[in-house]
Amino acid sequence: MISVSKPRPGSALGRGLFVGLLIALVLLLAGCDGFEGRAEDNYAKGKALFEEGDFDRAALELKNALQIDEQLAGAWYLLGRVEERERRYPRAYGNYSKAIEIDPAQHDARTRRGLLLLASGAADKAQEDIDTVLAAQPDHADALAARATLKRKQGDDAGAEADALQALQIDPANVGAALFLASLETERGNLAAAEQVLQDAIRLNPDNAAPRLILGSVYNRMQDVDGAIGVLEGLVEQFPDSFAYRLRLSSYLAQQKRTDAAEQVLRDALTLAPEDSERQRALLAFLSTQRDAAAAEAELASLREQFPESVELKFIQSGMQ
Repeated sequence: MISVSKPRPGSALGRGLFVGLLIALVLLLAGCDGFEGRAEDNYAKGKALFEEGDFDRAALELKNALQIDEQLAGAWYLLGRVEERERRYPRAYGNYSKAIEIDPAQHDARTRRGLLLLASGAADKAQEDIDTVLAAQPDHADALAARATLKRKQGDDAGAEADALQALQIDPANVGAALFLASLETERGNLAAAEQVLQDAIRLNPDNAAPRLILGSVYNRMQDVDGAIGVLEGLVEQFPDSFAYRLRLSSYLAQQKRTDAAEQVLRDALTLAPEDSERQRALLAFLSTQRDAAAAEAELASLREQFPESVELKFIQSGMQ
């Protein structure tokens, strides 16, 4: 019988096995560090892209980070913010909850989840989240703004206003607090005060559309038609790829009986994306309601000539017959 003896301590074979195992262990640990580094790199890129407003690419980087390391609470939070922007609220809620599960001190995620709960009518659960954040961090501006909304729903207008003012004192650029105060002043009939709050918010948040949209509604209440149109034109200029703002501008112009200008807005939008079926439908609907059936049919015929293979236009034509 052939026996295989164990390598003696200190022998060349024993030393060789030890060195081999040591090298393997080092390589394994280095590989783990490499994966962690890649996850952090993806997270950092996703965060930078989110802050730049490139939300699609941000989501891709964040998802890549989470595929490598599911314990990145910050990545779950930012992915929730992207989902919330896209109005996919259940997904946003789930992502915020995951971030909190990983890191209970994720106050931003808990605040956003509280706002979603408040919007869904679950005021008690919303208050739990908001109170938890403020107990740990009393100067959390977003949580103060959220509590202002909650207090308003509870009928505590004075407390709500105090929270919103405190939030703006901590963070003058806080959009949530500014929108809350503007709505409060508007309901009180203090439209000039609401306008000032919104102008300050726009100055401090030039890339945020929300204060501009609310300012447009304030101008409308002030019967400042040109001011409202100017706000909408500014949104179109700032976000040229967004058809929603062009459609809103056209609708408002039509309401003010500025039919030619309203039509031109839609035609300009279609020129930028002539095969876009949403823009085609919007122009045809406008012509049908604001002009007449003949104008809509003539436009449809022109579009069919440009895009004879368009299935969408064929459906529209069958519906008009």
